[in-house]
Amino acid sequence: MNLNKIEEMWEKDSELHRELPELLANDSLETAKLHSKYLRWLNQFRLMLSEAERDIKVMRLEKWQYYSGKKTDEDGKAFPYKVMKGDLSVYMDGDDELCRLTAKIHYLETCINCCERILKQIDSRGFSIKNAFDIIKYYDIR
Repeated sequence: MNLNKIEEMWEKDSELHRELPELLANDSLETAKLHSKYLRWLNQFRLMLSEAERDIKVMRLEKWQYYSGKKTDEDGKAFPYKVMKGDLSVYMDGDDELCRLTAKIHYLETCINCCERILKQIDSRGFSIKNAFDIIKYYDIR
């Protein structure tokens, strides 16, 4: 699952039926299913984030060892330059693998934020449905 799919699903799921009160009542009954659906995605993204945070910690240790000259890379080659202790963070911040993992963490945090906002909207869905019923009654729409 990715962010675009979640946004597309929410665009469809967030619509309320406005034609008939009976369909609007069905929307009310669907609220629990929607909550379950997006809660499942939220939990999966949180687990993925936890795993990515673990991965980046392990990767940072390996990169620190490599750039400080304490370890070789996968090919057995040492970093060709002597890096001062104060400059290690510059090399690590510019490392492509660490940057990709950081971007993955930011992406997962965005997905989590999106799911949390959707769940908050689902929690207030009952008020929207009640409001729609009140408007139907007020205008005597059938």
